[in-house]
Amino acid sequence: MPLKNNVVLFVCIGFLNLFGQLDAKERVKKQVVNRPMSKLEVLEEQITVLEAQGQLLREIKNEEGVLKNLLGEIKQEQKTIKENLIKKQNKELWAIKKGNESTERIVKELKMAAVFANSIINVEWLKNKNFSPSGSAASFSFLYILFRALNDCNPRSILEIGIGQTTKMTSQYIAYKNNEAHLILVEHNPVWFNIFKEQIAPSNNIEILMLPLKKTLYKDSETNVYDNLATSVGATKFDLLIVDGGEGRGKYTRTSVLDLIPHNLEKSFIIIFDDYNYGGVRRTIQDVRTKLDEANIKYGFSIYKGEKQQYVIFSQDLDFLERL
Repeated sequence: MPLKNNVVLFVCIGFLNLFGQLDAKERVKKQVVNRPMSKLEVLEEQITVLEAQGQLLREIKNEEGVLKNLLGEIKQEQKTIKENLIKKQNKELWAIKKGNESTERIVKELKMAAVFANSIINVEWLKNKNFSPSGSAASFSFLYILFRALNDCNPRSILEIGIGQTTKMTSQYIAYKNNEAHLILVEHNPVWFNIFKEQIAPSNNIEILMLPLKKTLYKDSETNVYDNLATSVGATKFDLLIVDGGEGRGKYTRTSVLDLIPHNLEKSFIIIFDDYNYGGVRRTIQDVRTKLDEANIKYGFSIYKGEKQQYVIFSQDLDFLERL
């Protein structure tokens, strides 16, 4: 056989062997694919699936935690915004309320000014009608109440704690209306007294007590009182007490008057407190009422409001003072 033919035959035989091997492998592969899986293989496949599911669940939980944190941050932000909005609204409402209260006080004060002016216009004993109710001075509501107490009740013994605009009126009452009445003025500031004394109507029935302030404790709270006030007035009984002294502010203030209640009061009496809008004055007034109650003294009271507030305590025979 020629060499060329032998080579061709050899190549053909090689290809046939190769194709035979490939075909055998394909047959084995098909047999593997088609054969049933062993229990071990099934178990391994299930484990693989479970591991994949576990990994997926862990990723979901991580995402859930991130979402929860984000939701918490959103809620906190919403809460902060809400709180800030409420604070802003409350602040604005407070400003509006204060503005309305201030306007209301001014309107009431203007009404009291008109009532007071009309009440004194033809009063002969009030010769000096020039009053300056401003700042810490007596308001028109205070002046009107005091005028009615003097003009209608004709008190005979008056104690005025703290001199000022009201002293212009009480001193004229003593000098020009009831020269049998007696007025005791209490003041602690000599500089202020020297400035104001020319406005006090002259009368021999006006006594001036210059008493310094001293610090003391009242119900464990520090306060100022007029030194030796009770000793200075002695057993004198008053039918009008005017409490408007410069004893400062604190939890309790103007407590000097407590030493005079009830033994320095006439059976028929009036007590006028200015600045009832201050907490320290309110607490002192409550203690005055307690002392009156303990002494079985029957009384009425009323609150008057202008730029400031006054609290009036009176014996039952003067109950008209409740509705001035």
